[in-house]
Amino acid sequence: MELTINKLTKQYGNKLAVDRFSATLTEGVNGLLGAN
Repeated sequence: MELTINKLTKQYGNKLAVDRFSATLTEGVNGLLGAN
């Protein structure tokens, strides 16, 4: 099984939180790390 995300963008009002995020996740343990 595979999950593909292409060019995901998310805004909160005028604040851009995610800008064109793309990823392919395959079976197993997956995680996303980043600054808070």
